[in-house]
Amino acid sequence: MIKKVVAYLILTGLIMLPLAFAGEKGEHGEDAGKLIGMEKRLWKGWSENDPAPFEKLLRGDSRFVGPWGTKDKAKMVASVKQASCDVRGYSVGDVHVAAMSQGAVLLSYTAEQDATCDGEQVASPIIVSSVWIRHGGTWQSVLYHETPLAAEER
Repeated sequence: MIKKVVAYLILTGLIMLPLAFAGEKGEHGEDAGKLIGMEKRLWKGWSENDPAPFEKLLRGDSRFVGPWGTKDKAKMVASVKQASCDVRGYSVGDVHVAAMSQGAVLLSYTAEQDATCDGEQVASPIIVSSVWIRHGGTWQSVLYHETPLAAEER
């Protein structure tokens, strides 16, 4: 009997979990376009060697993770300032917005980039996860993670 009750509670929790987050999605619905726009401002800043969007939109403890390793905000801003990347083009698509909790949103999307950084061709296409936190009414990026898409998944 106890096993049935535990199984029922687990099953109910699994069914209700997406519904709990569905309310959060609706709550951030009005911000979805704004967040996607801010994410694209970071891409534009990178492509134009303009650190201003990174200085403004990244929280002090933010992290960028990818094939290059991990960079904090200071290293990312410095990298963009040094113009170590030659970006000939990029595109962002298939963007999904999901609320993680009150004031925390995950953007996931695919991107293609035609660029070299430090003389090396950057991976393309990639899949990206980007976490944004709202603090004091302002959205800030706290985590950007990119992974090259495997050849068989392209």
